[in-house]
Amino acid sequence: MKREIWIEIGIVVVALGLALGISLTPMGQILQMRLQDGLGYFHPGKRATNLFVYVNIDDATIDRIRVYPVPRLVLARAIEVLKEWGARAIIIDSEFIDPAPLWVDVERYEAGEKNVEKVVVNQDVRLGEALALDGSPVYLACRGVAESEKKRAMWSEENAELQLVYERFFLPIGRTEGMKGFYEEPAMEFPVFPLYMYAAGLGDTTSDESADGVLRQVALLRRFHERYVPQLSFAYLLDALGVDKSAIRMEKGFLVLPSQGKTWRIPVNQKGEMLVRWIGGWKTQPWTNMLSLATLLEYREWKSYLESLQRGTKEKQNLAEVEKMVKRYEELLQYLKDKVVVIGYTASATTDVGAIPFDPSAPRVMLQVHLMNTILMENFFLFADWWWDGVAVGILLLLLVVMSRWAKSALQEVVVVGGNWILLGLWMVGSMVFFGRHVHVFFLVLLWLFVSVSYVVYKFLIFDKQKQFIKQAFSYYLSPVVIKELLNDPSQLQLGGEQREITAFFSDVEGFTSISEQLSPSEVVSLLNEYLTAATDVLLKYGGTVDKFEGDAIVAFFGAPVTQSDHAYRCAMAALEIQLKLSLLAMEWVQRGYPLLKTRIGMNSGPAVVGNMGSRQRMNYTMMGDTVNLASRLEGANKFYGTYTMMSESTYEQVKDHFVCRRLDIIRVKGKSQPIAVYELVERVGKLSAEKEKILQLFQSGFELYEKRQWAKAREIFLSLWQEYEDPPSKTYLERCEEFMKNPPPEDWNGVYILRSK
Repeated sequence: MKREIWIEIGIVVVALGLALGISLTPMGQILQMRLQDGLGYFHPGKRATNLFVYVNIDDATIDRIRVYPVPRLVLARAIEVLKEWGARAIIIDSEFIDPAPLWVDVERYEAGEKNVEKVVVNQDVRLGEALALDGSPVYLACRGVAESEKKRAMWSEENAELQLVYERFFLPIGRTEGMKGFYEEPAMEFPVFPLYMYAAGLGDTTSDESADGVLRQVALLRRFHERYVPQLSFAYLLDALGVDKSAIRMEKGFLVLPSQGKTWRIPVNQKGEMLVRWIGGWKTQPWTNMLSLATLLEYREWKSYLESLQRGTKEKQNLAEVEKMVKRYEELLQYLKDKVVVIGYTASATTDVGAIPFDPSAPRVMLQVHLMNTILMENFFLFADWWWDGVAVGILLLLLVVMSRWAKSALQEVVVVGGNWILLGLWMVGSMVFFGRHVHVFFLVLLWLFVSVSYVVYKFLIFDKQKQFIKQAFSYYLSPVVIKELLNDPSQLQLGGEQREITAFFSDVEGFTSISEQLSPSEVVSLLNEYLTAATDVLLKYGGTVDKFEGDAIVAFFGAPVTQSDHAYRCAMAALEIQLKLSLLAMEWVQRGYPLLKTRIGMNSGPAVVGNMGSRQRMNYTMMGDTVNLASRLEGANKFYGTYTMMSESTYEQVKDHFVCRRLDIIRVKGKSQPIAVYELVERVGKLSAEKEKILQLFQSGFELYEKRQWAKAREIFLSLWQEYEDPPSKTYLERCEEFMKNPPPEDWNGVYILRSK
């Protein structure tokens, strides 16, 4: 009995270690955040105020003025309209850190102004005049940067302009205990003169994306020199709430804002970041108060036209229609009164777009409105706390161990584990419903998954030892899919094979021998295990069968033992994900002092013999044939082109509709007489960046010239690609072109390149 208790406790301890280790990996952290996003839906807080209005610089605005970005002269006119209609405040989510060019004021010119000095205007002065008008205070953006080429952004005793901005807008907080971990900005880029002279406040617009690129939280304050810079919309809130800025302080995980009549407490982490309560995506958020900036411009033009008609003596017949149109605009703009207006780019051409939870392409102007709503409605999320989770985990695990003593069969153990899953789910949802607190969802789910599986398997081991022993023993040698096939059909447990259509996969770490010489044996084993585990997880995820490990090399295949009609697609997806996953792990390894690891992958599709091969005492489910050998050669062929993922033409033909591939060459590998076309696997269709697409197009044009023996023209293209983008295949062809210019190939040259080594 004591032995069983210790085994169960051991299961819990091991599961805790595994769950914690996996959840702390980069991928684990991303999954953690994604699950927390979903848990946030259970928060029952107040939804939204009706205080905000988006004034969008949208496609209609760009189409109207036909200039991008919007000239500051145009923004000045829009601000004048907003002030005319009594907006409570105006927040402009756009930076004016560089002087604007001179601009022709078309309104003045069309009104008959012929004085060039009055027609050609200084946009910054014109926008400053609009900011200086009585009425709505205007808040402008600044930006903390690690370094800047602008001397005005760097702190120095001689930089009087920055010191003026510093003393006027940045917060001289008295008590800074608990703020040492806040972001510190070495330099500060701020609006040009005279814009900051007429601004009601400045606020930082730096985004704090999570590791997966999703914007979930934002720093409310950032330290610059000896003061603190508020986030853009937070700068407005500090004024609107009447906060005593010098008395702001940190207190037990909360940013405390003393104000007249109320003290606001905002939960933040050690970096001063607050979790934003996102209420829907761009198209599903509850705020319907949206206005195109083009509407403000149209109103201004119609009103100006009406005034000209009223002053003049001609065209009186149009007066009634124009008055009617102006009245329509006035009715539309009435709701601007006492609203907080946020101006930002939402046009399809803008780059100010990013991911938020459940919306991968949301205009970043949303941050300003949702941040203010989170604070004003006190719709706060609390960050996950390990102590909070630890107490709950301890209680639930204790209940599991105690209740597990009651279970006398695997079925009863399933009931016990299922009950604990229900308790875990209720606790996670309850934390959000009643306290608004996030929990480490991925860690808890992973922990319970490990514990659940382990406990159920342990009971099966107790009550059905023989069968479980066989399954466990074979699990060390065969993939889970093969084991399942053998259990369903034991007759397959014999020597022999069959011909199948498969895609063979070979991978090898670049220069692993030299890398291993830099590490101790234990470090080599640790690094290799991490690498092989990460890659194997991806292969198994896409239904691959891992044949064997040969040092740092992985041999695998898709399409057997279970038939997969899309085996080439699965292999390509696995290759892309392995490269992505290992690039993330490589950064972590470099931080731990390990050398940079890169892996080469070769893929080939075709017929091969698969089955149990070996001796009657020891056999292995493996593959054989020319298809397999060619995949191995392609893995090694990567080094001749500086690539890391290469496929044969047979694989390319099966996946070309789903993936972007670069045709690299027509080659004849060592030991083969038949030439083949080879391709570099680049990215999934629709996911390619504009820069990479340009590189591939230029490379293709250079490759076509190369095949036509136009070495000089091809060389120019490959040289530009290498100099501008350091594209490795371009360097390979640059060298070939230079060689062929000196020593041209024979007239019957067919473009085939012979690889002399593996």
